[in-house]
Amino acid sequence: MIMTLLYIEFWKFTVIITSSIIPIIAFIDILFSKFKANSKILWLIIVVFLNLIGAIIYFIIGKKYKISK
Repeated sequence: MIMTLLYIEFWKFTVIITSSIIPIIAFIDILFSKFKANSKILWLIIVVFLNLIGAIIYFIIGKKYKISK
């Protein structure tokens, strides 16, 4: 019984940490990158308001708008 509760708590903790770290990584990547036009502000707003979904959208679509070094 106790092992089952610990197992469930471990997965809750893992999901919470993962869903918190991915938007933070996206936010930092956006802040330190250069974008075409005013895309940076748009992506920051998307990641802030949509959190995990916004970060996933950024990593799938937003990378195209970055200016290469």
